[in-house]
Amino acid sequence: MFWIAQTKLRRRSLVAALIICLLQSFTLFAADDDRLGISIPESSLGLKTGERIVSFELNIRGGEISTLPKMPRGWNICIDNEPDGTARIGGNARVGAAATGPDFFANFVTVKRRSSTSAFSIDVKIGTLTNITLEEREIDLEMKVLQLNSLTSDNER
Repeated sequence: MFWIAQTKLRRRSLVAALIICLLQSFTLFAADDDRLGISIPESSLGLKTGERIVSFELNIRGGEISTLPKMPRGWNICIDNEPDGTARIGGNARVGAAATGPDFFANFVTVKRRSSTSAFSIDVKIGTLTNITLEEREIDLEMKVLQLNSLTSDNER
């Protein structure tokens, strides 16, 4: 009788372990569907003649920063992924010569949505400096002007 009870317990444990493995696999595959490549089209920036980008800040609600594939030379970059589902990535040129152009924002960051049911939003601030007049300007961008590209393991950088 004891042997039969042990066999049933082992089967149940094996089934439970199998279910847990399947659920973890499903979670890993579902996470790939929630990865987004973020780009800022040059037309959305509205840069004036002689204007260069000297800082940026991207704030996310309902997600986290996954990768930053390009690092401009001469920049300080800070990434904060908070446990509450908010994230921030910001950077600034340490010297004027390190200022960058709009091409930096083509596929510049990958984010991961927390879940498809939670609120998800992104806002961006871009700081610019005009070469000749040294005029500073801040550009505020909403999520609707960003290019969000769904990434899978096949097309991810």
